[in-house]
Amino acid sequence: MKKIHCALFACVLTAALPLGLTACGGEPNGNDTPTETAAPGPYITVAQISPNENDPYSSVVKELYDEVLSHSIDMNYDFISEQHFALYDVDGNGVNELLLGVEMWEDGEITLHSICAIQNGVAMKPISLWTDDDSPVVLFDNATIMTKRASDNERRITYYRFEDGELKYQTGLRYGDDYSLEYDDGEYYRRESGEYIPITKEEFDRVKQEMEGDGQVVELDWKPLAEYGQ
Repeated sequence: MKKIHCALFACVLTAALPLGLTACGGEPNGNDTPTETAAPGPYITVAQISPNENDPYSSVVKELYDEVLSHSIDMNYDFISEQHFALYDVDGNGVNELLLGVEMWEDGEITLHSICAIQNGVAMKPISLWTDDDSPVVLFDNATIMTKRASDNERRITYYRFEDGELKYQTGLRYGDDYSLEYDDGEYYRRESGEYIPITKEEFDRVKQEMEGDGQVVELDWKPLAEYGQ
């Protein structure tokens, strides 16, 4: 998994402002002015990505390129080649959101990384879903987004719903094996309600179904970020 590149992507997007992104760190000489560095091979130059007044997302993509290519990082071209985008109406309001994805595995599988929505004609700050884990972010067709984290003996599931251009936390679940606990077979289940409280396996399954609906996962039409606007 390409965690270094993903961490850089998270840093750039976390610092993003509406219609643009700010850098996680400046140039070594203190000059944060983006440079128009051309990548070799099939990559495009920053200058070729022009903001389009009819496409608010174009400014977000332009600024992402500016920030990445302005840094003295040897891997920046590989970093860009791993970034993908998809346009999909997550909340069903008739307006596509800009979904940003990243290649996280050697087999080229892409996971949803961030969502950018339009409100009042303006592209808002990208919302990062970064978890620093091997598990992909899952988007269900009922607008529920699931992230996972794992430790040695515990799995954590967090559910969000994307509504009105905002990512709204729903609930969290934990399950695992702890043979120091007096549960059957050492298994335990918990749900967040202010704090994580013990629940039964039946309650755990009920909440999962409530959040995931029929379990239908959205198959996104990912394209290389370098092809945006083409």
